[in-house]
Amino acid sequence: MTEAEKLLNEFEDEIKYRNRFIAKHQAIELFNEIINGLDFTEEIQKGTVFFRGRVNKWMDKQPYSNEDLGMPAPNKKLTLGRVNPYGINYMYLAEDPDTVVAELRPNRDSLITIGEYEVLKDIKVVKLSDYAVASKQNICDLAFLLGLRFSLPVDKNNDILDYLPTQYFAELCKNSNNKIDGIKFLSSVMNNGTEHHYNVTLFDDKIIKCRKKYLHRVFSIKYEHEVFDD
Repeated sequence: MTEAEKLLNEFEDEIKYRNRFIAKHQAIELFNEIINGLDFTEEIQKGTVFFRGRVNKWMDKQPYSNEDLGMPAPNKKLTLGRVNPYGINYMYLAEDPDTVVAELRPNRDSLITIGEYEVLKDIKVVKLSDYAVASKQNICDLAFLLGLRFSLPVDKNNDILDYLPTQYFAELCKNSNNKIDGIKFLSSVMNNGTEHHYNVTLFDDKIIKCRKKYLHRVFSIKYEHEVFDD
């Protein structure tokens, strides 16, 4: 186990079982270095387009309205995810339509409403990926491990406590003096070899607008596999 793995495991234990809202752990100082430094922040220009999708109800051949496709209002739907805590909703997006479909994990013949969302101003996100660029090795390792945590598919069977560490990091980003608008991380379900596909989660849906919607039909699902020999 590396030093970064040990540190993150200890933090996860702290936030799950000891101190929830006012945590004291050395990992938090390193989290802030990731958030406030230049190595892991990315500027996204006004006019950039992201994509968001939702599987239509069975036999419903009309695209969802902007309201139904967009970020749900807390008083209408309480959600829970890797980035957002229960009751505080964020805007989950992807860089391309293929990633949207893969993340939704639909059935064959499903209809999916996909919207194109345009960024209305220059924004800044924390980018977590599978490579590291920081000068400090412990920061590189920790950012890499955080990226893996964010990329894990959300499973309804997961314990809600499993989401706390990434949600805590997201709250640090949201309240940072570095004026972070969201988090960008690799998709774990969309993998084309060396090509990277990213998800972007924004804290505020008012900095984007839906400019177009269209229906996609899933006509094929392919899984590749091999014999596992550990």
